[in-house]
Amino acid sequence: MPSAIAVECWRLKIHQCKAGSQGNDGFLAYEISKIIVKAGKPHYISETVILPAVSAIISSVMKQNSIEITNSIPLSNSSVSRRIDEMAEDVEKQLIAHLQVKQFALQLDESTLRDNEALLLAYVRFNNEGPKEEMLFARSLTTDTKGETIFNEVATYFKENNIPLKNIIACATDGAPSMTGRYKGFIAR
Repeated sequence: MPSAIAVECWRLKIHQCKAGSQGNDGFLAYEISKIIVKAGKPHYISETVILPAVSAIISSVMKQNSIEITNSIPLSNSSVSRRIDEMAEDVEKQLIAHLQVKQFALQLDESTLRDNEALLLAYVRFNNEGPKEEMLFARSLTTDTKGETIFNEVATYFKENNIPLKNIIACATDGAPSMTGRYKGFIAR
């Protein structure tokens, strides 16, 4: 289920399409992309299922030239993919804007994938018209999973996005020694 921030991003994009030069076809393309994302379907479904279905509806129910109409709706694989990427970027920007000015709790989890690749997941919880929980980032750890490495990765992300470390009011981890170490763990740092 998409978060409230994601839904608000879609409303903004749709509003820009209505007001912009893209006209109703741009608006329709964003609406269809939103349906695809909400359904959790692959973005190429627009070309293989949605456009043929729309074409059949237009030609049989409306008795119009469906090819001309469906060709005016930008739903290629790359267009839908680009819209999904734009939405993800907008969600991250809005989340970062909240974290720059609000206090939040940070939850970290590191795990090792099958090829000994270490992955660090960061989630934040904050209050924005009620409690919210969002995934902040997922990053590969290039060297090891020591507390210092994890701290440096988080600190780098925060510095890149101008999020003050002082805004963290609580931090939760999975209890691994690299996270909770008394002197060298993430929490100690």
